Amino acid sequence: MRNKRTQFVLISLLKGTLMASKGTTLTPDGYLGVNDFLLSANGQYRALLQADGNFVLYRGNAVLWQSQSARGQGVYTAMLQPDGNFVVYTGTPSQPQEAIWASDSAQEGGTYVLKLENDGNLEIHRRSPIWTQSSAEAPPEDQGKKKKKKSKKKAVLGGILSVLGEVGTEVLEDQMEKRRTKKRDSDDQ
Repeated sequence: MRNKRTQFVLISLLKGTLMASKGTTLTPDGYLGVNDFLLSANGQYRALLQADGNFVLYRGNAVLWQSQSARGQGVYTAMLQPDGNFVVYTGTPSQPQEAIWASDSAQEGGTYVLKLENDGNLEIHRRSPIWTQSSAEAPPEDQGKKKKKKSKKKAVLGGILSVLGEVGTEVLEDQMEKRRTKKRDSDDQ
């Protein structure tokens, strides 16, 4: 049976995209080129430098976070600097040019690592984390507890409410109450 890492690489090759895993950790002497990625040890999360310059954290195919540094197809590199700052540049590792995104985690010199954890958190460590980008998702191990399932209508309503904000919430709740009342009235007949 293949592990998740092997399956991901095989799928990437079948799609015609050359991608390279740099493991779980990036050190200051390493870099990510276009389509290079970090992969969590459990194989569920990957942090990918895309061909458009955007650095993206994924769980499967779902985007959990992104640097918002997309600039179009080109040559990009992402490096963990000796000061602990993780930076996406245009250009190659040997000739980085413009910095298009940074973690803004520069510290005094030291030994830093960028690590993709099994919970989906991307962290820069020295002795302890100095920068963390949370996946904002509960790890699958924590999802084993039984939870009451939301109905599809409630899930859709929750999504709509978050988009509309507070003003739209009142209007939408008012309309939903009218529909419930109308449905109850028709059921009573």
